[in-house]
Amino acid sequence: MKIKDLLERSGVQSLSGGCGEEEITALTYDSRKAQTGSLFFCLRGARSNGEDFAPVAYAQGCRCFVSEGTLDVPEDADVVRVSDARQALAQISAAFFGFPQRDVTIIGVTGTKGKTTVAETACSVMNRMGLACGVIGSNGAAYAGKHVGTSNTTPESYELMRLFRAMRDEGVRYVVMEVSSQALARHRVDGITFDTAVFTNLSPDHIGTEEHPDYAHYRDSKKRLFAQCRHGIFNADDPEAAYMMAGSPCEKSTYAIHRPADLRAERVNILKAGDLFGMEFTAAGTTYHIRMPGEYNVYNALAVVALVGRYTDRTCELAEALSYVTVPGRFEVLPDVMPGCTVVLDFAHNSISMNALLQTARSYDPARIIAVFGTGGRTRVRRHQLGEAVAKGADLAIITTDDPDRDDPAEVIADIATCFGPGSCPHVGIVDRREAVRYALEQLCPGDMLLLCGKGREGYQLVQGTKRRRSAPAPVSCWSPAHRPCDRDKEGFLQDKKRRCGIAAPPLFIVPVTLSAWRPTGCTWPDSRPAPPHPCRW
Repeated sequence: MKIKDLLERSGVQSLSGGCGEEEITALTYDSRKAQTGSLFFCLRGARSNGEDFAPVAYAQGCRCFVSEGTLDVPEDADVVRVSDARQALAQISAAFFGFPQRDVTIIGVTGTKGKTTVAETACSVMNRMGLACGVIGSNGAAYAGKHVGTSNTTPESYELMRLFRAMRDEGVRYVVMEVSSQALARHRVDGITFDTAVFTNLSPDHIGTEEHPDYAHYRDSKKRLFAQCRHGIFNADDPEAAYMMAGSPCEKSTYAIHRPADLRAERVNILKAGDLFGMEFTAAGTTYHIRMPGEYNVYNALAVVALVGRYTDRTCELAEALSYVTVPGRFEVLPDVMPGCTVVLDFAHNSISMNALLQTARSYDPARIIAVFGTGGRTRVRRHQLGEAVAKGADLAIITTDDPDRDDPAEVIADIATCFGPGSCPHVGIVDRREAVRYALEQLCPGDMLLLCGKGREGYQLVQGTKRRRSAPAPVSCWSPAHRPCDRDKEGFLQDKKRRCGIAAPPLFIVPVTLSAWRPTGCTWPDSRPAPPHPCRW
């Protein structure tokens, strides 16, 4: 398609340029991927300006550009000047892929917490019920038995349209996607009419120089979603629900546990059966069982019931489908790690989600809670809030690396460690996350629960602006309990740990802790798992 035809079809208003006869065969905003036939979008970011990379794209054969400013390229380049390059990318991407968003029913989920669980669960339930569905979010994109990795919770508009086109071509009828505040603020979902949008909850997050300048901007970015949807579903128990609904032109319905709502959970109970942790509740006369623990997951399940209920009236089938669903990296119990112990993989990475996770874990009466966690690339306030939550809620804290980005991991760990004062649980700091997990596993005794927090199933660490790939559960899956501290002298174990890890040498940084202060005396290892403390009601 010629550049002038693409502009006309997309509705982009060009301030200048765009009259050439160049045939466009690809769109890109990465100069490394530019080539002959590419249309290069010069996007302005928090740390770099795409306009600076236009000469690189030109050198690789690209002759067509979309930019807000002037470019340092030869005169034979066709530069389309626009008022907003990101908005133009959304409009032109839709036209380039044939407006695929019009051929599928798109469902958006926004909020500070719960987006991934609601989106993944809704997609799984709909597929189990025969409603061909795809999902896009923190865990990537999945549809028709395929999985595609994504770089953001909500990908750039070009990737979104490419995914919509691929899903449509595979026969997908519904797409459930997480919609982040950054995506709404940066025009990634422009041009998409959401059939249904869900609001889970809201609390201060993603506020800083490279994200939202303040809470009001963050909140208002979220609210934009309900100006481009037909029907909004809101968590009525959240303090910000009224603000999110006010002035939004969509139809509205609500769900809640504690306040009156269109869909309200009652008779909420904890479930425990072997390695399965979950909840039971009744809503609109139907009893639901979910394999995800905690009150916060009852909220997530209510959102799914309200959402899926818009597309089917088979309530009993919905309840059955919901009872089978688990979400990777969200209170995911890793099987067969250690007899008598529970190892949980979770995404908790701020004080709100960490408090909820610790409270949920405590409700199952473990002997001890050991938490592996960390944070980086965030404000000191957020670090300290996270540290304080773990200091109060865990029995042993192991502070480690979690997306340090441009921060020094050892300095971040030392900063978090200042939150552990008198009355706090013992803490250990280990920079190398793999070694931190290994250390945590070595501390386990019967009845303990180990929480691996922060990364969930994310397969990377963000270091110096680059995502370095890793295998999320590898330290657990490759670990062998041949040498447990429970079976050995405490001081001997500590000395052996010092020799193996090298406390003073990178990549390890260990804050000393007296093991005798917290390790149970005479800890023995059972040959089989003890009976669960709660009767099986699964």
